[in-house]
Amino acid sequence: MLRSQISTTETILGHRIPEAALSMSGPDEGSHYGSPVADVVRKAFSLVGLEYTQIIAYSYYGEPLLYPENSIMAAHNLGLCHPYNVSSEYCLGPGRRDRLGREQDYMVGYYTDALEVILTSPTALAYSVTPYPYADYELGENMRQQNPDESFYWEQVRHLLSTPLLRHVWKPTRVVMYGDRSNDTQMQQLSKGVLKAFLADEEQPDWVKDKVNPVFAGAMGAAEFTKRELFWNKEKPISELASPPKVYL
Repeated sequence: MLRSQISTTETILGHRIPEAALSMSGPDEGSHYGSPVADVVRKAFSLVGLEYTQIIAYSYYGEPLLYPENSIMAAHNLGLCHPYNVSSEYCLGPGRRDRLGREQDYMVGYYTDALEVILTSPTALAYSVTPYPYADYELGENMRQQNPDESFYWEQVRHLLSTPLLRHVWKPTRVVMYGDRSNDTQMQQLSKGVLKAFLADEEQPDWVKDKVNPVFAGAMGAAEFTKRELFWNKEKPISELASPPKVYL
């Protein structure tokens, strides 16, 4: 599959692709010790002649991989610095030190074959996110008709959407929906209803609405990371940024 994707992309672009980044679809709970998934990714890339571009050095799961809480944020241009230098939780600019505001994100990924919801602790940068993910592979959109009563399906969905709000103290300040079924109006309305049940009117989070295609948001986020120089665990003096910056898209 990977070889086919690379071949098709190279044909479209008209040149060889030497390296690529990867956005994972969800966490591997067994990855807290070592880097088993990252090792498999590197091996798979090497087999098709690709070098794996490592964006981050360490994730919440112990792996140097991008997960939805990273890539979805980046796809929507959230938690990214302008210009592109990162130092701890700060963004550095010529002659000043501007700090990105912290947000608690509530992310709902609705797919044909899965539903996941992620609540983050207060987060400034898309590079470094502490997530609290909950996923159910029996609550994808294709399971709606598999229940004797569809209302039972939606009650199970409501329970999953409520779980991070019940288990953690963070109150979401921002909502992002993604996945190939994220435009489903019933899912959107249920998500809003869950938030209204847990948060007062003045505490209701902002919904991220832009032109980013939610189906490809993960891949677009990985692409956004790779367009930037890798500043993880790196710092540059502000003086180095005083000259006109390189052009980044």
